Amino acid sequence: MYDVHTNRMPYAGFLSYQQLEPATTLNYPMLDIERNLLNELTINYDHAEYLHFNQRVLNSVYAPQLRQHYFILQIADYDVDCIVPFNLNQNVPVVQNQRFSQIRFGSQVDLILPLHERNTFETVQETMVHVEAGMDPLVRIVRT
Repeated sequence: MYDVHTNRMPYAGFLSYQQLEPATTLNYPMLDIERNLLNELTINYDHAEYLHFNQRVLNSVYAPQLRQHYFILQIADYDVDCIVPFNLNQNVPVVQNQRFSQIRFGSQVDLILPLHERNTFETVQETMVHVEAGMDPLVRIVRT
């Protein structure tokens, strides 16, 4: 929640993105869900309406080494005016740790790893551990 201003590529591949249309003209605040995560280590979905209404960008990455896609969903907080991709072209080759986009203030970025029989993803970080983009790994890839 606090360190998602400049986003980096988790794994090399070919990046495409799609702006998802917001349902309203104003973004909803994310502060209540942030408090739940920090204080109770839970997500109260009664406070998660922003997931459907706020400005969102869905980044799709095809990783040839994994032979599969993964996704990065960026969600803007209520006081954020835009999500800014650094390269406006589609299907752009990117390397691991390369900066690809910027999102301002306390927004949210989700890494989505689809399950596949070729790869298993094991989490590396413990809950409530602060991680630094480009430095701390999030998952270990085990090829099956």
